[in-house]
Amino acid sequence: MEEETTKGELRLPGSALHLIRRAFEREADREAGARALRQAGFGTGDEIFEDYIAVANENPAGLEANRYWETMSQFLAHHGWGSIFHERIHPGLGLIRSEDWSESAYVTGSDEPGCEFSSGMLSRILEGTAGTEVAVVEVSCRGRGDDTCAFAFGSTEAVGRLREALRGGETLDAALRGF
Repeated sequence: MEEETTKGELRLPGSALHLIRRAFEREADREAGARALRQAGFGTGDEIFEDYIAVANENPAGLEANRYWETMSQFLAHHGWGSIFHERIHPGLGLIRSEDWSESAYVTGSDEPGCEFSSGMLSRILEGTAGTEVAVVEVSCRGRGDDTCAFAFGSTEAVGRLREALRGGETLDAALRGF
């Protein structure tokens, strides 16, 4: 007999991602922990996107852009992630900003952005909407002292170029001028 499974929402304290990150880092290292969290975020983003569609009761790909970002912000805030604001920063690159992003509240003591889970999750949510691969890189993080968490997104190639420029020490503005 096949066992029936149900899908439900599990509430965890906001510190859970921080505790998972620390456990990964103890078992491996920071980079391995970051990769593992991004991978977990990818799978979670698929489910969150399905939940968003069910709640919105409409195809997000067909929504006008302002309406999409408004409903996505409301959905994420309602589920404890924080509110988001979208802006286009360069042809082919967008930016999601949040002044209250929950994952960042538990990122401490790092000079790098630390919302790896969220980067993976947002990538999958945006892929579900766009119907194509969307890469995401966190470019600022409240957990390291920035005013907002900000996630740049776009094609794998564009985000890869941006990521490399940021790793090389460029600011976001300087990196975008190089595009």
